[in-house]
Amino acid sequence: MDSKGSIKTSEKITPSISLVAAMGAFCCLSSSASAASIVVGTKIGIAPGATVTDTAGNDWNDLATTGTTYNTIHDLDNATLTGVSVQFAGGSINTAGEDNWGGLSTNTSTFNAPAEFVDSVTTDLWFNNATITITGLDTGLTYNLYSVSQGGGSGFDSRDDTHSDMGDVSYGSTTVNRGDARTTGAFHTFLDVSPDGAGTIVFTTTELGNNPAFNGLLIEAVPEPSSTALLGLGGLALILRRRRK
Repeated sequence: MDSKGSIKTSEKITPSISLVAAMGAFCCLSSSASAASIVVGTKIGIAPGATVTDTAGNDWNDLATTGTTYNTIHDLDNATLTGVSVQFAGGSINTAGEDNWGGLSTNTSTFNAPAEFVDSVTTDLWFNNATITITGLDTGLTYNLYSVSQGGGSGFDSRDDTHSDMGDVSYGSTTVNRGDARTTGAFHTFLDVSPDGAGTIVFTTTELGNNPAFNGLLIEAVPEPSSTALLGLGGLALILRRRRK
């Protein structure tokens, strides 16, 4: 301010710059607050077509178009996961739903089905050989994958569906009878799958008649087995040390 009480130009600009900077910082904070990183315990649900159970703790990604890469993926708590994307390739999606093949309407604790697999997750179907590529996973963690193939109704109960996983190495394949999946909740299970160096896991479905069914894939982040072993050894060492005292 000069001797006449007028504000100099530089004094007018400085508060404006500060305000713009503050607003920019606020925007950045707001944006980052809505995103989340994968940590131990993070669960991601991938289902072809719509699900009606999109509630907190069980919010699946409803992906309904093949030949598409989905760049906004959220966990079961509906928190968007930073840098994670899912690509659907091959096959066709049928969203005829429960009236066509029943779903897991009797999904109870007596079945093998993880609790997150509710009826509406399994009522839409992706058929023919298909591939799901998940990228952007944390390479410092491993992942348990659970998938189900039970579509087609009782007329297809004699078919066997094979699911396989590729991460840093091939994790082989599992084959489940479709009738067992439909009536008893039998699931494909892959434990401690490590992504490759780019954070990618590739999931594929096949069936002898080239018409496999896929209804849902649940991915759960878990500690690396080596990390768990080290924690166990550390705990054992602490116990032995206390006993010596």
